[in-house]
Amino acid sequence: MKEKYEESMKALQLYMKVIKNIPSETEWNNYAVQECLLSSKTLEYYNNTKFNKLCRKMIKKKVM
Repeated sequence: MKEKYEESMKALQLYMKVIKNIPSETEWNNYAVQECLLSSKTLEYYNNTKFNKLCRKMIKKKVM
């Protein structure tokens, strides 16, 4: 499960880089189903943070 989590987080980071925006939960979930990744709710659970806030943290961490 840890491998799938890491794969999903990397994919989310790449997804945001490509679309140059934070995806909605629906957009991410649709993409995650196609690519066999973890859903937004699962990522929220593992990070103990709402999906939108998680994405903002990822952007902030990458910029700094």
